[in-house]
Amino acid sequence: MSILLRGKCSWFGGPKDTGVKSNEGLALVSKTDLDKFDGYFLAKQPSGTTGLARRLDPDSYYIACRWNYKQTSREYLQGITVSVCNPNKPGILEARPVDWGPNAKTGRVADLSPGLMKALGLDTNGIVEVDIPLPSDAIKESAFPPQIFVDTSKASPSGLPVLTKQIWPLQRDAPKFYPDPAHNLVAVETPWEMHYGGKPVNHIMVHRKCADSLKRVLAYIWASCDKDQEKIAALHYDRYSGSYNPRPIRGGSYPSMHSFGAAIDFDDEENQQHSQHHLFTDDSLIVKAFKAESWVWGGDWGGNSIDSMHFQSARVHGG
Repeated sequence: MSILLRGKCSWFGGPKDTGVKSNEGLALVSKTDLDKFDGYFLAKQPSGTTGLARRLDPDSYYIACRWNYKQTSREYLQGITVSVCNPNKPGILEARPVDWGPNAKTGRVADLSPGLMKALGLDTNGIVEVDIPLPSDAIKESAFPPQIFVDTSKASPSGLPVLTKQIWPLQRDAPKFYPDPAHNLVAVETPWEMHYGGKPVNHIMVHRKCADSLKRVLAYIWASCDKDQEKIAALHYDRYSGSYNPRPIRGGSYPSMHSFGAAIDFDDEENQQHSQHHLFTDDSLIVKAFKAESWVWGGDWGGNSIDSMHFQSARVHGG
């Protein structure tokens, strides 16, 4: 179980941080705790200062959030790392919690070390994602601030929803990018009626980190079909074939992207796995829409790997 924060960030700590007092300390680290944070502090106290905030090594990866001490005690936070990423770039980094902040009035969800911000390619007020693991006995209620999301709901001049290029993780990074899927699934309502196994379906279960992207894709398809159920049915987009399914990849032992809530299948009868004869093509509206949000289409896979029913928010290769 974990908590995902997404919102604006800034930097703090180190000799150049004149925004903190020269004697200012840290909420999670006292001088008697320094042996627990080897490599996170400068060997000598900067001249003219006495507080640990200025002694932080700005090149190390540390972080401050408005921790809920009822969920994550000071002692617990001292012993963990949190996963931090720039949602617009690949890569996940680990950071040590060292302080409480930033002030809610800033509108930010986290303060990062200068070195961490640089490694993530972030500037002040850039958008960061922070995944905070919770102890097994954590209370369910959260005192963390609401997530602050970038507004991607605006329509284009044509009236169609705007599709935005994403940078999804590599498949090998899926366990960190899509943590604890069983507790991070959300139901994305479909604007048209679908059927699965002969039964009506009105939502798709996916990991919350790819849910907004899926909403845009579905809204784009629906608008492109003039919000007409018959047009959707004619294209076979009402034939849903599954999403979240905790299982290994077919023919292997590594978890399938379905296991992370990061993959969706449509119309498996007309788009059978391994078949070179399939309904969906590069020119299909559904393929174009998912690709516009950087989802990977299994129809692009060669040889026996081809899987034209399949769309996933995870990259097979880098670049």
